[in-house]
Amino acid sequence: MAPNANTTTAPSLFSAITLGGKEDPVKLKHRVALAPLTRVRTGDAGTPTDLVAQYYEQRATDGGLLITEATNISPTGRGYFGAPGIFNQNQIESWKPVTKAIHDKGGKVFVQLWHTGRVGHPLNQTQRTIASVLERDSHGQRQEPRRHS
Repeated sequence: MAPNANTTTAPSLFSAITLGGKEDPVKLKHRVALAPLTRVRTGDAGTPTDLVAQYYEQRATDGGLLITEATNISPTGRGYFGAPGIFNQNQIESWKPVTKAIHDKGGKVFVQLWHTGRVGHPLNQTQRTIASVLERDSHGQRQEPRRHS
């Protein structure tokens, strides 16, 4: 039986919350967060630019949370031109002005880590992917996976 709406209270959207454990908690002043949105504004190198920093800065709020767009964790996991990465030193350095812009406004930021798997472009793959099912994807556009041996 569902609880009676008159006797159950939900926390206010604008009330504070602490995320994480005792070691390094993230304290938010409200519960409104920017969900990840694919921006594809980093070019082939996958390095965030001033435009990316400006985008996130405009959306940062004091004590609020921003979750970055899907960010590639490996060169073989890239699937879309213009999506950012965080797998080489140049990309890591390029994220620093973005996080600084968010922190300067009192915001917090989480990165959405991303590996596109079979969606990744075959030119980024050093070997064919390994999959549990040895058949092409339903659209017939991706490379046939190899058997794990």
